[in-house]
Amino acid sequence: MIDSGSLPCSGTPKTYVQHLMKENAAELIALLEQGGRLYVCGDGSRMAPDVEEEIRQAYANIRWVSPVEARKWLDDLQTDGRYAKDVWAGIYSVEAQPEFAVMGAAGRSPAILRKGRRFV
Repeated sequence: MIDSGSLPCSGTPKTYVQHLMKENAAELIALLEQGGRLYVCGDGSRMAPDVEEEIRQAYANIRWVSPVEARKWLDDLQTDGRYAKDVWAGIYSVEAQPEFAVMGAAGRSPAILRKGRRFV
């Protein structure tokens, strides 16, 4: 498990989870290939996309595959239930995640629809 929850000391550069993933890329990819699971929780506007990009790059570099093949590998992990995200963002952008649509009515909170399922 990679834990990035520690606060940096004064004057020390921040370490983000994607930095730790890069340092431990070979071990991380090996664990995932052995049936491991990856859960990403946190900021969906910056952290989650950076983490996802790092894991794809790590797989592409270690397995010598194209970015398209690395994306398919990560998509397959998600389909198999071995990659999951629990993320949030302050501002929602349909352009950032076109598979989602936001719907709202006057006086009601917007609902997020994904592939026919409604999330409030």
